[in-house]
Amino acid sequence: MKIRNLFWSSFFSFSLGMCFVPAVSAQQGNVIDLNDGPYEADENEDTSSSHSSRSVPAEPESRATTLPSRVSFRTADSRTLAEQRLHSSAYPEEAELFCSLDQCAFGFSRGLVVGGDVFGMLTAPLRPHTDPQWIDGGDLYIIDLFGGAQILRNVNSTSNMTVQIGYRRIAFSDDHNDISSEGFTTRVSFSQKISSLYLQGIEFSGFFVVGNEYLNNYQGLPAQAAGHSKLNDAVSYFYRISQNYPTYRFSLPADVELGEWSDTQSDSPSPLRLYAHAEPFYIQNNLDFSDNSYSIYSQEQDFGVRLAAVIAIESSQGTKSGRSAFRGGLGVDIAGYQRTSTSSGGASLSLPHRAWLAPYIDVAFSVQF
Repeated sequence: MKIRNLFWSSFFSFSLGMCFVPAVSAQQGNVIDLNDGPYEADENEDTSSSHSSRSVPAEPESRATTLPSRVSFRTADSRTLAEQRLHSSAYPEEAELFCSLDQCAFGFSRGLVVGGDVFGMLTAPLRPHTDPQWIDGGDLYIIDLFGGAQILRNVNSTSNMTVQIGYRRIAFSDDHNDISSEGFTTRVSFSQKISSLYLQGIEFSGFFVVGNEYLNNYQGLPAQAAGHSKLNDAVSYFYRISQNYPTYRFSLPADVELGEWSDTQSDSPSPLRLYAHAEPFYIQNNLDFSDNSYSIYSQEQDFGVRLAAVIAIESSQGTKSGRSAFRGGLGVDIAGYQRTSTSSGGASLSLPHRAWLAPYIDVAFSVQF
């Protein structure tokens, strides 16, 4: 059943991405420079008057006035995040590294990448020192690796599409309980440049657990069982970590470029660009424990939207060695949730749900060696 779900979910998301039709990019207008200097006559121009023999002297340069510089939001060419390879639909090129808080990918051949959730894997052992909700005596580790391919990238980067397949394992244990889930992951991301300022995307990701989540202490699932409180705390913490790796996630990210400032205006080595980001999303988290005596299944569904302001800086538009780019964003996730659960054998768990309002922080960079 879960293998069949993997096939249909991947086929459905791939079909959605291929339904988009490339649009024609709009052309951006030029900015008029108002810093005009004083008028000076050409050396061959006749400045004498027909009614007077005297020539009119030129106005002294010291008396000339210069108009103040006009503040403009359009001082550089528009450029989408996908064109800067700062979007999930545009993988890094050969010998190029892209890293974000979500995942890192390295292009080892044209159109092919390998990567994983480097930030999540490296910070898991540090949670006893950084997580205020950490359970004493606990142990957490995460494995999240993938391989991907750029299956669509046209010449002008107006349409981009990536597909990745990987392996993931999340495991948490304390003095009495061992909990884990492992399986295969898939992710499909497509983006279409609607105009020079507007980039629309569609994205699907899935985590297909092989079998059910593993639990060594089914006897602690009934509410009246000894050690039920500690088991509930352990499962709740495991579930809170798993919310970062949902069973299914579907979203429609959109980025609108609000302005560009040239390097002379922003005092940066490259043009600085500002985007407004809006991303409606649907997230589903499943938790399934089952043996011969006890079972419990929980499904959480979240419907919401992500709103953020994003900035981007790119060192150059070429693909030669030394190219780099940076993306940073700040915003909020607003969502509502719905939970359904079934159980047998008196099994009971109290699980946390996703907050209706949560901060969103985005940091990413790419560099070509």
